[in-house]
Amino acid sequence: MIRFELVDVKDISSSVPRSHFSEATIDQLAELILACGGLVKPLVLKRTGLESFEILEGHLEYYAAAKAKQKDSRKGETVNAFVLAAKHESEILSQLELLGRSPAGSAAPEAIAQPQAPAANLEHRITNLETHLTQELAALRENFLQQNQQLVERMLGVENSLPKPIKPLEVFNNPQSPDFVLMLQQANVKGKAAEKIHKHAIAERKKSEFKSLKDLKARFKGHGLGADTLLAIVDACGG
Repeated sequence: MIRFELVDVKDISSSVPRSHFSEATIDQLAELILACGGLVKPLVLKRTGLESFEILEGHLEYYAAAKAKQKDSRKGETVNAFVLAAKHESEILSQLELLGRSPAGSAAPEAIAQPQAPAANLEHRITNLETHLTQELAALRENFLQQNQQLVERMLGVENSLPKPIKPLEVFNNPQSPDFVLMLQQANVKGKAAEKIHKHAIAERKKSEFKSLKDLKARFKGHGLGADTLLAIVDACGG
């Protein structure tokens, strides 16, 4: 299952060294992220913990987002990303591979020997060449932007076609709702274990609202909701 959300930059890790990318490119993209308020091409992440993620696609974009946070910690605190459930990782990677493929370009025609241009025509020929190159670059840029937009639309289409996931934190803050029992069932938590978690959730919710998954884990210590069970619930609810 895919979820589109804003993720804290500090919670993301990359397996590709920063040195693989140009610092000038990273800096330029960081400025554009701050100017636009986000990435045109969101990161593709998989969850590796309660509040930790690993990049599957978008390593350059991640380093640019980290640079944007250095420049402006308020605007650059989070980055837009698709978060994948671990159980769907292979299918999503296959989809990314298919979407990333493009038809091979036709071979460039062989250069035809031309007689040396007279000096009087040289400037005119250079001007024509510059115009041609400018048009080619503009066409390539437009094609790149269109492909980017199509990728985003396809990924969003996949997200919208899937059932809306249950958000664990919201459900724990409403333990009397039918979604609470459904959430535990999806994580294969049943019987006395489910009853124990349900009763403790009601008691703790009367004290105060659960602020985060870390807060949830701390307040359930010794009451049937360990790290493994909580991760099972998060994954069953859609990653």
